[in-house]
Amino acid sequence: TRLPGDPLDDILLKLELVQEPQEPMQRLGKALGLVHTMLRQLSLTMVFISMCVFHRDIHPRNMLMEDRGSEQPPHFGLVDFGLAVEAQAWQKGGWRLRGAAGDCRYWPPSAWAMFIFGAEELDRHAAWRREYEAHLDLHALGLSALEMFVRVAPTMQTRKVHDKDDQEAAILAGLLDLREAWDRYWEDASRFWKVIFGAYSSGRPLGEAKKTCQEADAHQVIAANLRELAVVVRRLQQACENFTGAPLPRASQVFQVLLNSVSVGEAPEAPPSWSSIQFLLEVSPCKVPCSWSIIQAAIGDLGLKDSKVEYVDDDGDHVTFALEGGKLIAYCNGRRGVGVGETADSSGLVTELKWSNCSQEGWAGSIADQFNAGGLIPKGMLSALRALADTAGVPHNIPADDESEQPSVEAEPEPEATPAAAKLRPVGQQQQQQQ
Repeated sequence: TRLPGDPLDDILLKLELVQEPQEPMQRLGKALGLVHTMLRQLSLTMVFISMCVFHRDIHPRNMLMEDRGSEQPPHFGLVDFGLAVEAQAWQKGGWRLRGAAGDCRYWPPSAWAMFIFGAEELDRHAAWRREYEAHLDLHALGLSALEMFVRVAPTMQTRKVHDKDDQEAAILAGLLDLREAWDRYWEDASRFWKVIFGAYSSGRPLGEAKKTCQEADAHQVIAANLRELAVVVRRLQQACENFTGAPLPRASQVFQVLLNSVSVGEAPEAPPSWSSIQFLLEVSPCKVPCSWSIIQAAIGDLGLKDSKVEYVDDDGDHVTFALEGGKLIAYCNGRRGVGVGETADSSGLVTELKWSNCSQEGWAGSIADQFNAGGLIPKGMLSALRALADTAGVPHNIPADDESEQPSVEAEPEPEATPAAAKLRPVGQQQQQQQ
């Protein structure tokens, strides 16, 4: 069943190209109302969806907007759960086994760090790790809302606003500052997007794209742009609160939600959440029956079912630990199995993993199953195996830190990370075309 509406990106493009003749403050009020409606509807949706899954690819092309006429507010929907993961598994360590995904122009700084450096870099920065574990969708929705506001809000093409009173002039100047800051962000984000997409489309190794982004300090550039946007939004929020003309009742709410939801690569005073966004938007709490089975039936079988760790042990056996249906299954030389001799179990179901240290060069210790069958595991494998065990809920004593510099599962972005359908659309260039 297809949800009603058209891609939000297409609708925003039409609104930019065919602007109704309105006074700037009137157009500002309409822009705030539209963004407020979108945030109310989709944040309520995400309150319940996030109990089960993380979408990981929220942006205007994956949002639908249904125009229901002048008498009713538009209806917004969220589509394309192709990159979604089970929330509980993700936060138990599954994030280590899957690369940064979705449209990178809507990534927070932590996702750029994950793409360039891998999970080890996030472990060194607690704020980035928390951001990547829990706030990818919140950041992407907030950034999409900010983009929506920039594209539909009024913009003075010159800073000469002497014919306006001081309060209105401050707001219009703030809107121009915001558009310029957004254009700088979008230009840099699109520049890095082209690097990653170019690697995918040409079949070049992603290592080249990572190196290019690392040399350009992509994660720091994006973080700096986002911090600049936060400063400009906060200044615009203050200008709207000081305005004594026609009321702008939603301005303070909308801008505060944007400030709270868009990550800038630093630890916030209070960690954001969908519930706190609902509180800011004054959405009445409601109870919606929601379970993983319901979400799964609607969007398919998600999670980390195909993740695995493979290595050759000290006896020359090819050992594989794989997540299958949420369970941890062991293989030896391509055949399922745990235990040996009388304890052998051909189901391969692992119910416990036991690690013990060893001093042999090149090995990170020994790994045994619940029947004490196993062997030595090479360095570089422990972090990934620990993450698999955590995701499957298997008890273990595997240490958190692996001293090896070569992790077994490299966090690569997934093929959909830079969708070919996404369009580059710097706002500033569109405005120039309209003139």
